[in-house]
Amino acid sequence: MTSRSASLETARHHAVRALTAVATREDREAAEGFSDDLSRILTSVAANLGGTEKMVSGERAEHISGLLLESSVEALAPYRTEPVRISVHPSDTLGAMGWDELYAASERALHGLDGRPQLLPLESVGAALRGLQELRSQDELEWFDAFSRMATEIARSLGVTAAVEVVRRDDDAELSLGESDELENLVTERAICATPLPGSGKSFDDYQGYPVAVAEEQAGRMPHQRLLARD
Repeated sequence: MTSRSASLETARHHAVRALTAVATREDREAAEGFSDDLSRILTSVAANLGGTEKMVSGERAEHISGLLLESSVEALAPYRTEPVRISVHPSDTLGAMGWDELYAASERALHGLDGRPQLLPLESVGAALRGLQELRSQDELEWFDAFSRMATEIARSLGVTAAVEVVRRDDDAELSLGESDELENLVTERAICATPLPGSGKSFDDYQGYPVAVAEEQAGRMPHQRLLARD
């Protein structure tokens, strides 16, 4: 027996002991059978795995599926006992929503390009560009804080009572397959679309498919305008 199979066998042994302890508790209500407990336990396991896919594979799939109280990701959410772990890259996420394009346009505006008038004396442009970089960093921090609150709110609205842990990613490494489960992906996607964007207070969904960079320019909320108004 390999160390891996031995470890799995040990885990199974502990699981059997734990289930046996639940089944033999003396304080169980007379009308409550162990099958009810077993269904709840298996449903929580499925919820912790982020879905039923891993629970209903193999030769006994049909039997196990019949024991689960729920099957959809949203319906399983209240049964989850493991933390919901959310990982997001603010710079990349904002960039995908139009922030890179918006800031590039502001840099061109400070340089007096694209037919725009020169907004600042040439000797002041360098300092303004550095201020623009600082504003971008502030935007990312503000958005991440708002995203964290939104992700927690969305998880709670789905009935999740387990902890919600939101982690900021600043590296260039992509999420590996299996690093997030279906529930975590669902919460992440909804939170990204619902989190207010810095400077506008509007969520990505509020733009209803209209390009964010274009909308912000038309509204007079470009980053360099926010920066100069602050100064």
